[in-house]
Amino acid sequence: MTISIIENTSFAVRASWLRCFALSVIIVVISACTGDATPFEEAIETERLQLVSIAISPPIGSLQPLFISPGEQIPFGITGITATGANIQLSAADRRWAVDNPELAAVDEDGNLVGLASGVVRVGVQIDTLVSNFELTVSNEPLTGISRIVGDTNVSRCLPEVYSAIALHGAEERSLRDASWSVNFSGLGEITSMDDGSALLNAVNTGTIDVTVTSETFSNTTSVVINDNLRQVAVEPDSLSVTEGSTTQLAAIGTYLEDGDSIVRNITSAVSWQVSDENAFATVSDEAATRGLLTGVSDGTTTVTAACGSFSDTASVTVTDADSDVLSFVGSNPLTVFLVNESTRLSVTDADGVDVSADDATFWSVSDSEIATINDEGLITFLATGNVTVTVSRNNETIMLDVTIQ
Repeated sequence: MTISIIENTSFAVRASWLRCFALSVIIVVISACTGDATPFEEAIETERLQLVSIAISPPIGSLQPLFISPGEQIPFGITGITATGANIQLSAADRRWAVDNPELAAVDEDGNLVGLASGVVRVGVQIDTLVSNFELTVSNEPLTGISRIVGDTNVSRCLPEVYSAIALHGAEERSLRDASWSVNFSGLGEITSMDDGSALLNAVNTGTIDVTVTSETFSNTTSVVINDNLRQVAVEPDSLSVTEGSTTQLAAIGTYLEDGDSIVRNITSAVSWQVSDENAFATVSDEAATRGLLTGVSDGTTTVTAACGSFSDTASVTVTDADSDVLSFVGSNPLTVFLVNESTRLSVTDADGVDVSADDATFWSVSDSEIATINDEGLITFLATGNVTVTVSRNNETIMLDVTIQ
């Protein structure tokens, strides 16, 4: 196996290997003769995206300069800059990452860096011939306070807002990454602590709510005003039919008044979802990652409700057997005709709107053959005045049409 060492040319080359290693970002590249396809794949990627440079992206919300503690792990990203000047978020996974001093920090192939010991360290990444590096400091300065909370102090109902906090480590300011969050009144909203130390506030009723962040023995609080610009919540679709075991994603749409204009926003993941009965005809998810996901359970009809505080809307849901075609007649039901001694063709469609009137699996019959007859394609002939019921069966479903002949 041949291993070649490529240096970032932005640093001066040193005759001494140790000095070079200390001042340069070293990218180790397995050459093509080893069978590693990475360089070739990167060349194709660079050409396809027309990349002219790349830049390492620190964690979202990080302060600059960046400080981390020994043992702390942070993820880096990669931004690509194209020939037109556009920024593209590239995958950081399975890349050629390296650090200039492995005694101070370590980085894996996905850009996750962990601090090991105090000092200034550079992390670098290479894609094809493009190289970027980023400097950070590993410091064991202890937490001495929380200086402030960062986030909007005026929010709308069911439009979640992200909050973060700035920690003090002596004279150093850092993004607080190990924190718990709370609110003083859950009736106005709920807050969820995230793995990166930030939090997501979802307000549901108007008022003023206190948001508090805590880490070790330190805390900080800010007040957030929840305004009243939400005007309506609507579930889409408002009526639907699903089969047993199938899933359908419902949506909740909020209408907000902003600067005198009505603005429509998708708030599916922010509202609460529930079914209105206990018959278990259907379920709807209220979990953060799958809110509004409807699942048919058994034959029946139920109502799904989406709510944001005092605003709510419903959708009517019909659950049918999985083998059912959900047949329906085309036209009026019941039907009145003035066609004695004449014929007309009746039609039925399945759940997809496809005409299945003449299919081999579709069977037609009438309740009184002296008043009307019908063939296997739905062609009905009216023989006398009176009332007759037309029955259509397909698979495990049967529907009926009441016809009056005058």
